[in-house]
Amino acid sequence: MTRKEFMEQLAVLLAGISESERQEALDYYNNYFDDAGPENEAAVIQELGSPGKVAAIIKEDLEQGSDEFAQYTERGYEDSRMHREEQMPQTFENGRTGYRARRKNSQSNRILLVILVICAVPILLGIGGGVLGGILGLAGGIVGLVIGLLTGALVCVIGGFALAVAGILKCFTGPAVGLALMGGGFLMIAIGWLLGLAFIWLVCGFAPWLIRKLAGFCQKHFRSPGKGAQKV
Repeated sequence: MTRKEFMEQLAVLLAGISESERQEALDYYNNYFDDAGPENEAAVIQELGSPGKVAAIIKEDLEQGSDEFAQYTERGYEDSRMHREEQMPQTFENGRTGYRARRKNSQSNRILLVILVICAVPILLGIGGGVLGGILGLAGGIVGLVIGLLTGALVCVIGGFALAVAGILKCFTGPAVGLALMGGGFLMIAIGWLLGLAFIWLVCGFAPWLIRKLAGFCQKHFRSPGKGAQKV
C-alpha cells in the first residue's frame, strides 16, 4: 500500500465525523508522512497499521474523549492502540506528538481564548462606557450653555428695551425715576448684547474647534490600519 492509497482510504473511512475534525486528522497524517520523507513511507504505514484501524481510533477518541490509552514516554506522546514492536526510524520518530495531543492542545487554546474574551469584556465595556459618558456629558454641557446664553441674551435685550421705554414714559411724570429706569434698561440691553456675542463665539468658534479636536482624536486612536500598514 502506498501513501496515496492509505490517505484515500482513511478519508473515506472518516466520512462519518465532522468536516473540521476529518480535515484536521487528514492534515495531521499528511504532515506525518511529509516529516518522515518518501524513503520512510513504508515504515510509516507499517507503524500506523491499516487505515481502518487509524479511523477507528480517531472515531473512538472523538466519541469517548478518554486518555486511558494515551501516555507520555521518552519518545513523546504515544497511544497504546497504535503501538508496534517495530521502531520508527530515528530521522522522524523523535519529537513527534500524537493526533490526540495536538487536538487537545487546540481545544485548550480555544477555551483559553474564550476565557480571556469573557474577562476582557467587562473592562472594555467599562472603558468604552466611561469615554462615551464623558463625550456625552461634554456635549450636553455645551448644549446647555448655548441654550442658556441664547435665552439670557433674548431676555436681557427684550427686558432692557421694555424698561427703557417705560423710563422714557416715566420721565414726563417723574424725571428721576424715569432716568433710573432708562439707565437700567440700557444696562440690560448691554448685558444682552454681551451674552449674544458669547453665544455667537461659542456656536461659530469654540464648538467647531472642539468637534475638530474630538474627530482628530478618534481618527488617531480608533481608525483602522490603512491598506499599506504592515501587520505585526
